[in-house]
Amino acid sequence: MESAFHNLFKACVLDKERSHEVLKAAWDTANIYCNRESEKVIGTFLKKYNIPCHKITIATKVHGLVTDSIALYSFQHPELKEQHDYVNQDGLSRAGIFNTVDASLKCLGIDYINLLQIHRFDPNTPIGGNHTCTSRSRLERC
Repeated sequence: MESAFHNLFKACVLDKERSHEVLKAAWDTANIYCNRESEKVIGTFLKKYNIPCHKITIATKVHGLVTDSIALYSFQHPELKEQHDYVNQDGLSRAGIFNTVDASLKCLGIDYINLLQIHRFDPNTPIGGNHTCTSRSRLERC
């Protein structure tokens, strides 16, 4: 079942083939854009046209919870964060960041992300300490 938001948003989205025509050498995306579909479209494009990582710039974001359904958005269902399948899959905790980055790399079909952005403040995770800043630092060295 598709949500009203999904139907409204779908009218504004190019089909996959048309979107490939307008993609350039740099992309800004996020895991929560259409529940990873944005990252999957970019990954498909890179593979189809055999574009190596060093010839593009990929910027993506961490924070939001992504569900298994394109029609089920976590902002409409905050209770999803408490379900077993979605623990440590969002936010700015160390596990949340690393799990989100790993999933993004898989969808994009690339080995690294040029620019990882924090999509929004996470009131449940301290900015300093052993979470956000140290995770970011570790990712920079990887």
